[in-house]
Amino acid sequence: MLHLADAVGVNDTFWVLGYSGGSIHAWAALRYVPHRIAGAAVVAPMINPYEPSMTKEEMRSIWGESLPRRKLMYYLARRLPKLLSFFYRRSFLSGKHGRIEKLMSVSLGRRDEILTEGANFEDFWHRDVEESVRQGNTKPFIEEAILQVSNWGFSLADLQVQRKCYRNGIFPWLKSLYSQAECELAGFLGPIHIWQGMDDQAIPQGMIDHISRNNCWRRRVPARAQPWWFQWPDHVIFLHVQLSWVVVRAFCTGNLSTPGKGTDRQKFCAGLGG
Repeated sequence: MLHLADAVGVNDTFWVLGYSGGSIHAWAALRYVPHRIAGAAVVAPMINPYEPSMTKEEMRSIWGESLPRRKLMYYLARRLPKLLSFFYRRSFLSGKHGRIEKLMSVSLGRRDEILTEGANFEDFWHRDVEESVRQGNTKPFIEEAILQVSNWGFSLADLQVQRKCYRNGIFPWLKSLYSQAECELAGFLGPIHIWQGMDDQAIPQGMIDHISRNNCWRRRVPARAQPWWFQWPDHVIFLHVQLSWVVVRAFCTGNLSTPGKGTDRQKFCAGLGG
């Protein structure tokens, strides 16, 4: 992500926009490179369904609301990831322009069904499927599936702003007996915007509850809430599992206009193997 930002000439801070499965990369950016992130916006965010810090109610909701095929995909990604290629080529990488809920193993509410029946969405969905099939590579999708169900090395609670005092070791401890310990604010200090549809059946309620519980200092905006204005910043990196490689390919082939220098573009694309 930092290589991409540097390659297109964004040397200052930037925003990240994570949609659905791409939100896990937004969470990681807030945790590991907060000095480069000005803020984050996540839409219908997802988490690891095996996250150990979830409550029993959250875990029960996630596994109770997920379709059997989605549960199978979680299991395969965690235990037998090599089999995912077979299922992907029979579903959303088959080249068939079928219903999105069937190919992606999700259930849709009535509002979402109406949206997916529109001509604009159908055209977008067809182009998305065709581009994925044209690339003919299941590896990025498998890597994303494995990543979602693996240990991330951090939890959402780590992003909460909290006062952290350094008292490890004998000398800092002795010093704290006579003076105030050295403390600083830890966590992500910038803004986080979370959008989640109230009728969204693709994201289990347990995931929404867990994210809300660990982002209690933020403001979640339900789809049917009062108007909430968000001014788009100058620099945003869009994170989405299905579309990210489409954007990168357009960037590397010169079909995406960027302010970056040509040499930076070549170095970045060479680092990706073309």
